[in-house]
Amino acid sequence: MNGEQSNQSVPQYGVSQPICIKPPTEKDQRLTKELDECLKSYNVFETDEEMQKRLEVLRKINYLVKTWVRKASEGRMPNDQIDSVGGKLFTFGSYRLGVHTRGADIDSLCVAPRHIDRTDFFDSFYQMLKEDPNVTDLHAVEDAFVPVIKLHYSGIELDILFARLALKEVSDDQQLIDDNLLRNLDEKSIRSLNGCRVADEILRLIPSQQNFMLTLRAVKLWAKNHGIYSNVLGFLGGISWAILVARTCQLYPNAAPAILLEKFFLVFSTWEWPHPVFLKDADATPRADMPFFYELIWDPRTRVTDRFHLMPIITPAFPEQNSTFNVTKSTRQVITNEFEEGLQTMIEIINGAAPWTKLFDPVNFFSRYKHFIVLLCVTESDEDHLIFCGLVESKIRHLVSGLERNPCVNLCHVNAKQYKPQQPLSQDISYENPVATVWFVGLDLNKQLKKNIDLTSEIQQFIDQVNTTAVNSKGYKKTMVVRPSYARRQDLTRWLPKEELLKGRTFKARTPSKTAIGSPIASIPTSAVNGQSTIADAQSTPGLEGKFFNSCIEDWISGYCNDPLYDYYALSVSSLAPFMCNLPYPFHSQFSSNISMHHYDHKLVSILRAKENNSENPTLQSLNPLSYAQVAAKCSQAEKLRINHDDEEPSTPSPSLQTTFSYAKVSTQATHQAATAQLPLEHVDQINMSHTIEEIQDKIEHEQAEKEASPDPQAEAVSTDDQTKVPISPPGAEAQSPDIKKTDSLEKTLTPESRKRPYDSTNINGPAADWGGKQRSLC
Repeated sequence: MNGEQSNQSVPQYGVSQPICIKPPTEKDQRLTKELDECLKSYNVFETDEEMQKRLEVLRKINYLVKTWVRKASEGRMPNDQIDSVGGKLFTFGSYRLGVHTRGADIDSLCVAPRHIDRTDFFDSFYQMLKEDPNVTDLHAVEDAFVPVIKLHYSGIELDILFARLALKEVSDDQQLIDDNLLRNLDEKSIRSLNGCRVADEILRLIPSQQNFMLTLRAVKLWAKNHGIYSNVLGFLGGISWAILVARTCQLYPNAAPAILLEKFFLVFSTWEWPHPVFLKDADATPRADMPFFYELIWDPRTRVTDRFHLMPIITPAFPEQNSTFNVTKSTRQVITNEFEEGLQTMIEIINGAAPWTKLFDPVNFFSRYKHFIVLLCVTESDEDHLIFCGLVESKIRHLVSGLERNPCVNLCHVNAKQYKPQQPLSQDISYENPVATVWFVGLDLNKQLKKNIDLTSEIQQFIDQVNTTAVNSKGYKKTMVVRPSYARRQDLTRWLPKEELLKGRTFKARTPSKTAIGSPIASIPTSAVNGQSTIADAQSTPGLEGKFFNSCIEDWISGYCNDPLYDYYALSVSSLAPFMCNLPYPFHSQFSSNISMHHYDHKLVSILRAKENNSENPTLQSLNPLSYAQVAAKCSQAEKLRINHDDEEPSTPSPSLQTTFSYAKVSTQATHQAATAQLPLEHVDQINMSHTIEEIQDKIEHEQAEKEASPDPQAEAVSTDDQTKVPISPPGAEAQSPDIKKTDSLEKTLTPESRKRPYDSTNINGPAADWGGKQRSLC
């Protein structure tokens, strides 16, 4: 049978053909049995009695839902129809997927018919729960993004959401997979229904539920013990981990759970983020009667904001959404580092060089870093603490985003675990017996910058954001405070006992030095900044180091996406077609809308298939195509404009002001040439950095013309050292003569006012309206 016939006979799960369909070997089965025994030692499985107790609690809550719906229907419909109106309790999340652990909460959804609204749920149903003697710790979060009632029923923790369907009655056999059920629903009901619909769709799309569940249990235990299981803090939540494991099962449909775990780390340690992870093709069926949902669907081709998501993992149920929009550059770097570490550990386990416990044993967080930000949350009572602590936790990822933009910070890593600090608290508290929680944020500082580090602005912005949100909420009290502080590793005993600080195995860094995520002096080769990178430069960095270099370049460039000057610079490019021919998907997602949504899945399959067959494939050495350095060189010009951008009166001209810009002028037909190994700048249309610079150039040319007509003796006396010029030339070519030379008139023209960026944040087209009548936008 030839290769084409074999591919046709292979069933496809998801958006691409599987990588390998080999059945499990005896060794695979033995490793899976060892994995199962190891998971049991961590108490992740419930006993039969505990499972029966959960089922009994769900039956009682379901009965309460039906009773409440009948009572709420009185006076709203005929009495003879009240008994058949129904109502049902659905489950979703880890419990629905069959991977819940001992003591975990149950995510549930109360579905009611159309005459029952959300006000009834938080009023009469809440009151019914309050009167039940089995209910404790009852708490309603009505103003949340997804409104929820939290409670403990007979010791089992539950979160109950609410959704009403546009139906007269909700029967016991009602299912939620039909997209037509979403018609005429409010947005909060759609969000509430999404959890159940996504869980059901995941189970439908995987080849083996048993293999999926055991693999997902192992991944969740690993993620929790390594501190990367938290959606609210910018890591991945339960549904995101489930989608990643499901995609691995689709790529290896016949593999045993132990091998699936190893392939999980292999696939996503080599994944080219921010290419999205899909479990199925996006539903392109037009829904003329449901136009509202197009605003909810994740699609970087039409939605500008979706193009800047760093680690998109797309839910499979309509409307398809990104489950990881909270991920920051720092948290993505932490997660990818853990993927690579996990892959190395799995290789050791499969080869018999390490036990399974090495994969799941927690790493001591405090051994990773020498510098920390300590976030202390203090309230007067437990009830206040439950509200305010959740608010502070939801804002920590914004603090991480602010800190990682500081050029002095390489990496900002928040510990997902909450701690109870030692009593008494060293800070001055105006009341006795305060309730306190503390978080620790590890900082990897940039050693290249030899100066004092000032994080006051980022910390104060975080405090203001927390206080503003708290004041606008209903339950705010003046006794609710958050107090950030800086501490070195040796000073952490002020908050935690030494025994707690020494828990877990000591972290040993495997990678070389990290690159500053928000720093303009990221570790980029000098040749890259000068636009002189060659193919050999990019291919000389093999394996993970090459991927790390490319990732650093990508982060360095994408850091400008939050800088208004970057928007302005993007608007100034008259044609992006040459960039499209060469750049990999991460840049396509930011610059192009004419892309294939599943391009990389097929590429990954071919690469890993080659690796499975032990065939030599040079692409494995460098998964990212070239041209990173070329785009970095272009962004370095934007950086030069940004330096001293806000200076009022610089004492001496900035080096960037002594640099002139020269761009090759070619016809627009050059932008349609075939892709080349690198990005030759001579194939780019004339690039105008800004219309202000263009006006300056016109003025200089006019002055030069006047000087040629009447020569100025002083101009001939200008030193050649003052005529500094750095033309931008194609790689391998000699420097071209610049079109513009620095003169005294240039220094006079580049005043602080003229250096200000002519970009109006209220107008998305910015200065494009002045460019020959050609309107340009970020879309």
